Amino acid sequence: MTELREVLNRYAAWGEPHPVGDDNMVLGNRLGLPASPEEIAAAWPDGVDPQAVELWRAVGTGDLFVDIEYGQWGLHLLSPVESARRTVAEQEARPDDYAEGDIVLGEFLGDQELLVLSAAEGVLVALPLDKRDQWYTAAPTLTGFLARYYDAHGDKFWE
Repeated sequence: MTELREVLNRYAAWGEPHPVGDDNMVLGNRLGLPASPEEIAAAWPDGVDPQAVELWRAVGTGDLFVDIEYGQWGLHLLSPVESARRTVAEQEARPDDYAEGDIVLGEFLGDQELLVLSAAEGVLVALPLDKRDQWYTAAPTLTGFLARYYDAHGDKFWE
């Protein structure tokens, strides 16, 4: 079993949604079914970072530490198709901020921050109004990000 799958198994083992933190926000995780190699290839015909492929081969999509009551917190992992569409849209809307090879992998709920995988910089948290040099570098690898996000129970550890 790969390290990424081990981390994702921690999310799956979280079980039923339950209160977390001082405000007792009820958080839960939902992991989707794996994406097929054909789905990934159709969405990304020119290829894509192996870390993204590994994620989608484990869970095609998912919701991590989502606020069950109000939906205003958590991370939505995009499917390969959603990721390809969102990546193109962001590159077209903000060409000075999105670099060649960036992949939008997720959306943080309740705000407009995006989870971006950069071949050169690791895992970034893209801010909706700020230039790239103001974005957070959250982890060197996707596995590292997901492990730290789990340990923080969905809290924004990179801030």
